Amino acid sequence: MEGASFNIPSLAISLQTDSSYFHTHSEEIDFRVAGHFAAYFGSLLLRMPRIPDIDLLKVDVPADATLETPWKLTRLSRSTYYHPVAPDRSVPSPSYRVGYRVAVDREALEPDSDVHALRVDGCVSVTPISLDTTSRVDLRTLEGRIRSAAP
Repeated sequence: MEGASFNIPSLAISLQTDSSYFHTHSEEIDFRVAGHFAAYFGSLLLRMPRIPDIDLLKVDVPADATLETPWKLTRLSRSTYYHPVAPDRSVPSPSYRVGYRVAVDREALEPDSDVHALRVDGCVSVTPISLDTTSRVDLRTLEGRIRSAAP
């Protein structure tokens, strides 16, 4: 997002991994397929004209993806993906790390979302992101509602 704020074509890429690899660095994770998609979409970003309101692409690659795995354009899901897990405080420690677990309610997922593409469809998810995260509501209507609800 920082690069995008300087008008640099930007890409964020993530590779789905097993939770045993969370918070670690491992030589066991093979990033070649994710690297392929990073190069593919990075090249496209550099070649195509900028599209208004798209500041970066968020690309999520399934753990079992291959070079032939299809990709699809998605939107951000509103469903919770990471659920916090409280640290074990039975032993005194100067620092406690809040963990998390992945839990997806497939029934609540939006079919056009990034999480659905990754977890249900097994596709590479490509989500266009705008730095302007302002809600797309009509601001005059919202202002009227706020003023009428004010004490």
